[in-house]
This record gives sequence, structure tokens and C-alpha cells, in this order.
Amino acid sequence: LGFGLGGGDDDDDDDDDGGDDEISCKINNPVTSDALYETTLDRIDLDIEKYPTALCNDGSPGAYYFKAAPEGGQESTWIIMLEGGSWCWDIESCSERMKGTLELVAKGELTDPLDTGGTAASSRIWTNTTTITGLFAPPPCSTLYGANVIFIAYCSSDAFMSSAVASPETFNMHFQGASILDAVVNEVMTTHGLLAQAEGNSDSEEDSKDDSKDDGKDDSKGDDSGSDGDVAKPLVILSGYSAGSRGVMVNLDRIADKIHNFSSSIDVYGILDSPVWLEFLGGEISDLTNQTKAAIDFLTITRDRLDTNCVLDHADELWMCIFSEFRLKYVKTPYMIITSSQDLRLESEGEVTTPTQLFFQTDNFRDLVVTVDAEKYFLEDLATQILALLIDLKERRPEIMVYAPSCRTHTFIQVVDFLDFITNGDNSTTMRIALEKGLDIVGFSRPRIPLLKLGAESEFECTEFCNDAPFNGKAEGTEPSAYSFAEGFYLDTCALGTSCGSCEEGSVTSVPLTLREEGVGQEDRNTGDR
Repeated sequence: LGFGLGGGDDDDDDDDDGGDDEISCKINNPVTSDALYETTLDRIDLDIEKYPTALCNDGSPGAYYFKAAPEGGQESTWIIMLEGGSWCWDIESCSERMKGTLELVAKGELTDPLDTGGTAASSRIWTNTTTITGLFAPPPCSTLYGANVIFIAYCSSDAFMSSAVASPETFNMHFQGASILDAVVNEVMTTHGLLAQAEGNSDSEEDSKDDSKDDGKDDSKGDDSGSDGDVAKPLVILSGYSAGSRGVMVNLDRIADKIHNFSSSIDVYGILDSPVWLEFLGGEISDLTNQTKAAIDFLTITRDRLDTNCVLDHADELWMCIFSEFRLKYVKTPYMIITSSQDLRLESEGEVTTPTQLFFQTDNFRDLVVTVDAEKYFLEDLATQILALLIDLKERRPEIMVYAPSCRTHTFIQVVDFLDFITNGDNSTTMRIALEKGLDIVGFSRPRIPLLKLGAESEFECTEFCNDAPFNGKAEGTEPSAYSFAEGFYLDTCALGTSCGSCEEGSVTSVPLTLREEGVGQEDRNTGDR
């Protein structure tokens, strides 16, 4: 792949003559703040008479959390987030999730869905509000500030992929994540006003075209000023992290079609945060692969929920059509993918505590045995596979946005890291700014809202952000000329299998692989099972 360790030359664009440990704050492009922006959403239960199949594992109604855009905000932007929380694939793993939920029900205390780690099997235990940061709470200077936000809490244990009714074969559990997603999208369209907005936008576009004919000018396209005359085409951003991102992967094109069946005047974009699963880890079939092969049958994930082209290509192995290593290349709707080259979720699947012996056959057919550091080998292999997958996706779809830090962590969009994290390969573009660039690339950019409308003292105010993590320099072989694409690919440039830049010092926690051996539970890992 050509990824190597950066040198110590002074290439951080500051004014000093020293090394890259002395960096300056970047103040080019819109910048963000490391302040903990957050927003609170109110719970809405789905009406089971209207949506009889939109049920949690225990048969309680699915639920989501909603906050409408403020008047004068990004009222035509709708951000939907699917909660993560792993999944289950057989009676044993599913009964464990149900057992944990029943224990919470017995306590009689309501719990924020974020505090359950996404492992709830019932909506009966959830609080009436939830507070989230990250993607849902950008700073005022962001073109996504003041959007409608919808958080779909996870209680179906199926990564939002199934619509299976309870039966003895499913341990009498409902697996209706896809049905819950469909119901929420329908509510957004019909109850919360997206459809009316799209229809009104369509009428406004027609009026604008008529006016332009009268005066000989084409005023149908608004500029970036956010003036009252602009007509912002509605935008739905379907996002998710971990299991939620795999749900986005499987459902994005289908949901885009569903929305366009309501109205063609709506743009749809996806955000997939930490969706990558790999068939082989450390040279062996991964447990994630075995889970997926079992899950597609146990959860009754039917062909009609899968991509048609993928089904044609993998008719005898349909599990590949819900497994990201093979499924991602079939996604047609534009999207941004965020994933660490050392994703902690994948690291947790590898047993890397003892030295590994690798066997090679030389030209004279004599076996050569080499003993290597198992952890180093595992992490290098993991990073190599993930980056190769991301490069292949970008080669196929140059318009997608790729963000690949080297942190030993898992998931970003629901935490403040989404707002203030930068890679050392760029040292200025945060995940949030990369998303805005990604929207611009595909023509979905939003008009910037003059904050005077929202009571601000200045028109476009934003606290400057400075990431003080060491900048490790530009790695050889990572220049854009190494690829056929020149933009929209942000990564940490350091040796494969290592962390650098903001991963070493910053808001993202670096977690050692030895946690499991030291007796630390999965719930204590930095969102490790999300």
C-alpha cells in the first residue's frame, strides 16, 4: 500500500524552524471548537396500531428521539442516526441480551438508551429524553447547525436488517429493526413535515423558474449566503455507528428509494461510522464471519432486504450481502465512511497474546519458519486490510468521503470527537468539516445560515479550534499522486499498525489490547462493542 512512517522534517506549515511537535493552529476553512456542544431530544413511541411490526425484541413498540430544527435554522436538513450496539445471531447470544434487559426492567428504573450500550431488547427501560453530541450538535458556524435530528434507539438486536416476527425458532423474540427504521422514516415524511417541505420546495422551484423566464435570469439556484430568497432542497442524512452503520450499509439504497417514492425533490446521503468487518483476522476466519453466517438465517434476513446485484453475485453465500467487506462496494447512494485502521471492535476479535510462527516456502522448497511479534503482526494485517478496502471503495466511487484515523477505538459520530478530531495527514480538516466537503462534492451542500437570524452578535461566528496533538509529518507514499483520486481521503500517516497524531494525544482514548487479559470487561472498553 505504500504507507510508511513520516519523517521528522518541518512540514507542518508553521513559522518555526523546528520539528513537527511545534505546530500552529489551523485557521483555514470553517473551524470548530473543542467545546462540548450537545443537544437534548424527546422520545416518541411508534404507534403499534399504525405500525404493528415495528417492535422491539420483547414486543414493546419501537421508539425514537426527535428535536425539530429551530426557526431560522437548517429546517430543510434531516439527520437520522441509528444507534449501535452489536447484535445477536443465535439463541444463546440473543437470550443474553434479553436477560440483561429483563434485569433492568425488574429494577423499575428508566435508563438513557446511550447508557445501555445499545444492547436493550425493550423500549420499556428508556428515559423520555436523551442527550447527544457530535453529529447532532455542531457549532454555529457549521452548515449543519440547527438541523432536524432523529435518533433511532436500538432494541431489535439485528443491526436494523430484519423484519422477522417472533416464533419458536427465534426464541419468541421479534427481530424488526428494518420495520422500525421504515416506520420512523414514514413518520419523518408524513408527521414531522418532510414531505410537505419537499412539495413546497418543488412548488418554489417551479415559481423560481417562471420568474427567471420573466426577467431573463436563472435564479433557481441559491448561493451560500442563506438569504431569504434561497430555496434549500431537503436533505436526509441517514447515519449510524457500529451496528447502526451496518444497518445504514444494508438499508441506505432501499431507504433512498422509499424517500424518492414520496418525493423526488429530496436528496439522500449516508454516513457509515465504523462499519468494517473482515472475513479473516490474524490469518484465520474471524468470529464476525461465523456470526454473520448464522445471523442471516436465524434473524430471517430475506433476499428482498438485500442488494439485487450482490444477491446475483453471491447467490450461494448471501451472508456476504450483509458483511461490509463484500457489501460496501454495492452501495449506490453517496456516503461518507469513517473507520479507524485499528478499529477496536475488530481488535477485540483477535487473540494476539502469544508470538506467532509464520511458515514460508523458499525457492528451493525448504520451509522457512519465522517467529514474529503476534500483536504487531495482527495490527499491521488489520490496518493493511482496512486501508486496502477503503482505497478500493474510493477508486470505485471517487465522490465518496473517506476518513481513516489510526486510533485504537471504535465509533465517532455520537461523541465530541466528531467535531474536533483531525488526522495528521491533513492537520486541519475535522470529521465534521470533511462531511460538509463530502456533501459539497455531490452537490448536497447546505446554505450557510446567517446567525443574526438566530440572535447571534455576528453573522458567522465560530470559536477557533486548535488540536495540540503532535503532527507526525507526511509519510512517504501517501501523497495523492499514489492514487487516482486527489481529495476526500483523510488518514493518519504513520507506520501500519501504529497510532499517531491525535490518537496519541487528544480526545480519543488509546486502549491497549491487553484489557481482556487484565480482566477489564467489554463494557469498560472505549465503546468497544458498539
